[in-house]
Amino acid sequence: MLIKLLNELAESVSNNINVSRVPTNITLTELAQDVDVLDRPKILSKASKTLISSAIDAASSNIMTSSNEVALSVGVICSSSKVLAYPDITASTIDTPFAGALLADGVPGITNSYVMLNLRYVDDQDLPTGAISHDIRINMESYMIRKSLDILLPNTLLMIDGPLYYPLHHPLKITCKWNDELSRLNEHRIETIRAAYRYGLLPINIVKRVTNSYYLSTTSRDISDVEFVETLVKNLNVRSKPIRTSTYLYRRGEGPPRYFTYIAIPRSSIYSTYSIFRVEVLKDVYDEVPQELIDELISHIAFEALDYGLGLPYRLNIADSWSKGLISRMTNVFVKMLTVRGFSIPYEVLEYER
Repeated sequence: MLIKLLNELAESVSNNINVSRVPTNITLTELAQDVDVLDRPKILSKASKTLISSAIDAASSNIMTSSNEVALSVGVICSSSKVLAYPDITASTIDTPFAGALLADGVPGITNSYVMLNLRYVDDQDLPTGAISHDIRINMESYMIRKSLDILLPNTLLMIDGPLYYPLHHPLKITCKWNDELSRLNEHRIETIRAAYRYGLLPINIVKRVTNSYYLSTTSRDISDVEFVETLVKNLNVRSKPIRTSTYLYRRGEGPPRYFTYIAIPRSSIYSTYSIFRVEVLKDVYDEVPQELIDELISHIAFEALDYGLGLPYRLNIADSWSKGLISRMTNVFVKMLTVRGFSIPYEVLEYER
């Protein structure tokens, strides 16, 4: 069924080719307005309790033609026993959009409108480049979180790829509808994560792309969070164990209050290199969970990466690899469908967000 839908999408794109746009970009910098330091950095030890972990990831691609824009997305759940992907090529129904297009006819699983606002993409004159891809992917992630409630047992650690609240803004805040859509997507994401916690899961967000993060430098953007963590690692002078920074409370700014910390995983004791990622937990969730369990979760996440020689926790790494592989194959199939219809797709207009 998936191949049939992709073929219908390609046919629809070939029939809708009369739109011109001025490209504008989404900003990606993460800034904080009010951050409290709650404790001191810590060298981590293995968790004393055995925890069951799982992970969710989604990936998307953006395909630009001369007069249209198409986004594809896949979602993956990696549990302790199996990996599930959406869209499922064997399924006969499509529950949530896996593709979006600036212009497209009605095809199941494919939308030509903002998922939350139900406003056609083409009617947003300031629609930024890549917004369709973000729209489909963020919605896909929320769908996979909801789907996990049917698969995972209570008390399972659920590692969710990406931040609690996406800061993907368009600079034209007044006229661009993308910013309204993003707010709705983020609100839905937060409520879905809270629902996962109420069900009994232990949801923790893991942000693996942190080069544009400035949460820890509240007075200037001269020092990024990565530079801050690298300095901390050097000062602690520990080469073989994972380290976490202080725990921080993000009180005021974009999105809900949340706690976060950075984890540094040693990759080479010879060259003193580390992989760095951020861990985020909703404040209302964090405040309800015993501190001992929070410490166990952080240690488990760190050693699930270290014990497998990875820069990310093992199951999140699996979900990440699966989503990348699936979106790459889906995109290749779709691009071939476009090329047989006479479209030229330069490599540089293929963009992946994963």
